[in-house]
Amino acid sequence: MHPAPSIVLFTVLSGLGLGQMVWLGLGLGPDDGLFRWLASALALGLAGAGGLFSTGHLGRRENAWRAFSQWRSSWLSREACLMVAAMAAFGLYAAIWCLGGVRLWGLGLAASALSVATIYSTAMIYAQLKTVPRWSVTPTPALFLVTGLTGGLLATGAVSGIICTPSCCQRSARARATTTDTRSRRRQAGRGGGQITTRARSSLSIRPARFFALRRPDPANPAYHDRWKDRT
Repeated sequence: MHPAPSIVLFTVLSGLGLGQMVWLGLGLGPDDGLFRWLASALALGLAGAGGLFSTGHLGRRENAWRAFSQWRSSWLSREACLMVAAMAAFGLYAAIWCLGGVRLWGLGLAASALSVATIYSTAMIYAQLKTVPRWSVTPTPALFLVTGLTGGLLATGAVSGIICTPSCCQRSARARATTTDTRSRRRQAGRGGGQITTRARSSLSIRPARFFALRRPDPANPAYHDRWKDRT
């Protein structure tokens, strides 16, 4: 078995790029500005380079556009369509994240799902080749997924380790904790009704004696006997 170099480069590079897109779409990594740009550019660059190398083993490259027309029956066509969709979704997600500093979780999950589907489609191309017994086995899709996700995780961790210092990671962790705490307080305050609001709870935790002193019945008050005479 002697695969063409373009097949090897396509499999390795696209697997790394798509795997990294999966983890970044799921929210892995700090929100540091330099990390956002470098990690997103690396993921898109690896996936794009893999897609370009995939045309190297075509007989007639000018007919490469026809790979998108048989998506109902061909795993190769499905892979091409899913690759474009995954890169488009992740590109939009990365642009909003890098320029606005906001992660749109719905868009990130969609990009991650499309990336996983692309890796699976690539694996099925090799798994259905009966002429290559080493590829046409049941574990092939699982091995492709594990390899792609592991490579993407290592690439993301490498970028984070190179770019982010300990102080940078601490700032990102504090920012996430503050955002989570603010959201939880808003949810508690939005429940409303007769419940004690967040501000009242904070006052209660700071000054409990005063809080209960304002509400404790005073027997010296004449109104106390009028209100409680039926209960005593």
